Amino acid sequence: MGKSEGFLTPKAISKRIKAKGLQRLRWYCQLCQKQCRDENGFKCHTESESHQRMMLLFADAPGRFVGQYSTEFRNAFLDVLKHRFGTKKVHANVVYQEYIKDRDHVHMNSTRWATLKGFVAYLGREGFCEVEETEQGFFIRYIDKQAAERFERARKIERERLREEQRQEEIIKKQREEALKKESDNPERNKPPPESLYYRPTDKKITLSLKPSQTRVNVEKVEDSGPPVSQPLDEKEPQGESLEQVDSSREASWLEENLVVRVMNRELEDGYYYKRKGVIREVLDAFVADVEILQLGDLVRLDQDDLEPVIPQPGGVVRVIRGENKGMNATVLSLDIERKSVSLKPDTEQNSSLVLNDVPLHYICKRAQ
Repeated sequence: MGKSEGFLTPKAISKRIKAKGLQRLRWYCQLCQKQCRDENGFKCHTESESHQRMMLLFADAPGRFVGQYSTEFRNAFLDVLKHRFGTKKVHANVVYQEYIKDRDHVHMNSTRWATLKGFVAYLGREGFCEVEETEQGFFIRYIDKQAAERFERARKIERERLREEQRQEEIIKKQREEALKKESDNPERNKPPPESLYYRPTDKKITLSLKPSQTRVNVEKVEDSGPPVSQPLDEKEPQGESLEQVDSSREASWLEENLVVRVMNRELEDGYYYKRKGVIREVLDAFVADVEILQLGDLVRLDQDDLEPVIPQPGGVVRVIRGENKGMNATVLSLDIERKSVSLKPDTEQNSSLVLNDVPLHYICKRAQ
C-alpha cells in the first residue's frame, strides 16, 4: 500500500481527529493533566506507576488539591469573563464554553463545584459578579473592582484637597485678624501725621513764563454755514443709562442656594468637571459657593465666574437672578432660541394671570426640585 493510500485510510483519519481538539472528559486525568484518546489508553494510564504515586499524594491531603484546582478554575473563568466580555451582561454557559476551548483548562469535576449553577451562585455571593436568573438561565456581569477603587481614590484626593484649601483659608484669616489687632493696639499708628506733611496755602502768586511759538499754521477761511447740528442730550442719556444698567447687572452677584448651574472651568481637575451640572449647596460670600456635582456627589468650591446658569425646558421652575424681578420664582411657559428669551409665569397667588414676556435667558436660572 502506498503512502498516500495509508494517509487516507479510516484509521489514519480517526487518529488525526483524535490528535487535535478536545477529547472526551471521561478519559482525562486531572491529577496527571493527561488526556487519553480512548478507554484502553485511560485504563493503561490509571495502572501506571506515575498515576499511582499521584493518587497516594492526593489521599494524604485531598482538601489541598481540591482547593488549588478550585482557585485555578475560578481565576481562569474570571479572566475569560473580564477580557472577553468586559462588564457586559452575558449568559454563564457562553462564558463557560469560551473557557473550555483551552485544552489545558482545569475541569469543573475536579473542583468543589459539581455544577455550573453552583459555581455561578458562588460568584454572586462573593461579589465577583452580578448574577441574574431568568427563564433562559443565569446571566452574569463582571464587577470591575479596580475601576471602583480608582474612582474612590480620586474622590478621596479631591476631599483632601478641599480640606487643605479650607485649612489654608482659616490660617490666612487668622493671620489677618492678628495683624488687624496688632495695628489697632499700636498707638503710633493712630498718631496724626506731622505738620510738615500738610499743605498750607500762601498768598504768593504763581506766575508762568510762556514763550510764543515759532511755527505758524496757515488756516484757510471756511465760510460760516451756521452752527453745527448736535444731537440733544436727552436722546443720549438713556443709552448711557441702559449700558450702565447692563454692566451692573452682569457684575452683580447672582449666587443662591438650590440653583442648578454648569461648571465652565476647563482647568479644574484637568477638565474632569467641565460642563458638568451641579447644585449650589452653600453660598460662602457674594461670589464663592460650594457646588455639589450631580451624578458624582463631589462638593467643589467655585467662583461665580466659573459657573453658568442652567436654562430648563418649558414647564421647568426657575429663579430670576437679574433685573427688576430678581428673587422671583417662576415657571417657564415658552422658550425662544432665536431671540434668546423666555416667557415666564410668576409663582404668585395675587395675580395668577400675570405673564412676563421677552425675559433674557441670562436673567433666569433653573431651581433644584
